[in-house]
Amino acid sequence: MSDPAVSIVLPTYNRAHLLPRAIDSIIAQTMEDWEIVLVDDGSTDKTPELARDYERRLQERFVYVFESNAGAGAARNCGIARAAGGS
Repeated sequence: MSDPAVSIVLPTYNRAHLLPRAIDSIIAQTMEDWEIVLVDDGSTDKTPELARDYERRLQERFVYVFESNAGAGAARNCGIARAAGGS
């Protein structure tokens, strides 16, 4: 896949119960030239398992990064660094 037009950086921390709604909303958009960069800020819930499921389904359109807990700002910066969209 070539670089997507848009990268959606989604920082998360222990929000596995909300992630499907957020990710499925992105998938449902009519614009299809995107990637999701999910940055897990050290979650201790089911977030990693959920992320692996989306990785299997979306393949190169989904990037999962696990970082030790450093806060939302650090997670966003990490996601921006990994984003390929708009390059």
